[in-house]
Amino acid sequence: MTTEEHFIYNYREAFIRAVRVIKTADLPLLLEQGEVSAELIGAIMLDELQRRDWLDHIQDIESRFLNSYTRPLKNMGRWLLSRMLKPIDDISLGPAQMKPSVIEDLIQEKLVAKPENWDNQKIDISIKWLLDPQKSAELIGARLEQIVRHWAKGGVDISNKPEILGTLYSIGLVGRAGVNNNPQANERGERIANELRKKVRQILVEGELMS
Repeated sequence: MTTEEHFIYNYREAFIRAVRVIKTADLPLLLEQGEVSAELIGAIMLDELQRRDWLDHIQDIESRFLNSYTRPLKNMGRWLLSRMLKPIDDISLGPAQMKPSVIEDLIQEKLVAKPENWDNQKIDISIKWLLDPQKSAELIGARLEQIVRHWAKGGVDISNKPEILGTLYSIGLVGRAGVNNNPQANERGERIANELRKKVRQILVEGELMS
């Protein structure tokens, strides 16, 4: 078992809890698949973990330190980080490799419960969540539900297309073609849907990888 696969094993209960029943009351069509599965959530996290590099680790470490600073130092640290890299709300963090700005969208769409003091501590709470593997699984599930709902509102059901969801997770709600009746998966999405989902399924169901 690789380091990344062992990570999935350690947090397998978080993926099971992160399963989503997709909200459909306001959608113009019936979905073929009514939930976001634990194995797809885990496969996407496994893909993100496998792609992490030194810069991702530095960003996570610096963000963790920023959250421990007092307010003046925190503001200065964020300014320095934005000068060296980019604004903190536009940096992908943690095992989900999600931006704080995406969490804000998920809360606005009521796909994630709004925490106390959110309006005054959006960045602090977002960083804390993104660096927490337990919460990251939930956030991935919420993002996948958001993607399915966005396409459904445009009249296209991608709920049973894990290769498309795996593709869109890393590029946004839509690709360059926008919502369309013939979305195409990239190599990354195909690998998530096939190879990585199978590995995660074995971890979650069997508790280990099959040889």
